[in-house]
Amino acid sequence: MTDIAIGLDALVPGAKYRGSLTENTRASFDALVWEDQRAKPAWDAVVVEATKALMPTADDVRAEAQRRMMVLVGARDADHLEIIITNGLREASRLLRKEVDGVTLSADEQSRKVVLQQIDAALEAIRAASNTLEVMSPIPDDYADDVRWL
Repeated sequence: MTDIAIGLDALVPGAKYRGSLTENTRASFDALVWEDQRAKPAWDAVVVEATKALMPTADDVRAEAQRRMMVLVGARDADHLEIIITNGLREASRLLRKEVDGVTLSADEQSRKVVLQQIDAALEAIRAASNTLEVMSPIPDDYADDVRWL
C-alpha cells in the first residue's frame, strides 16, 4: 500500500500541517491544513514519491545477494561470510602454490580444490545476477525470486 506520508516527507521533509494521512487518500491529503512555509506539493507528486518508496532498490538487491551467499556457505552473519570467503581464498592459494611448486596434491586436497572451485563459481553467479539486477530500471518487484538468481 502506498504511504502518502512517506511521499510527502520525501518532498517536504518535516512538513508542518494539521490533519491526518492515515487513510492514504486524496481526500485526506486535500483536507490537510498546510502550515509549512514551503509550498504544499501537488497530489500527483506525492503519489510518485510514495510509490518510489515501495520500489526495490540496488541496496535491496545487494542484501538479497548477501543473504544467498550466507546460505551457500553457512555463514551466520555478514562478518562471518567475509571470514569464510577469506579463509577459502587463503586455502585455494595454498593449494595453487603447492601445484605451482610441482607438489602433487593428495586425494583430500584434490577434493577440497574441487569444492572450493564450485563454491567460487556459485558465489560468482550470485554476484553476476546481483550486478544485472542492480542496474535494471526499475528493479523488478520479484527480484528475490529464485528464477532471477539462476
